[in-house]
Amino acid sequence: MFTVLYLADRASEEPMEIQVLNGRPLETVIRTARQKVELFDAANTRAKKGPIGFAVENTDGDELYRWYSQVRL
Repeated sequence: MFTVLYLADRASEEPMEIQVLNGRPLETVIRTARQKVELFDAANTRAKKGPIGFAVENTDGDELYRWYSQVRL
């Protein structure tokens, strides 16, 4: 099980959305989360609202992966 924390700002660790994914490999979780942020960027670049990146944690709360979009720095 992995938890994806969608982040609205590089300066804040407060997630704007949390998604728990069960039974998927880490690579699939990362690909799914990245696609979600990229699709949001494509649709809302001018609005500058929504997630700009994400972090993936395991069940112990350890961060396994972090990624930010280059569209909105």
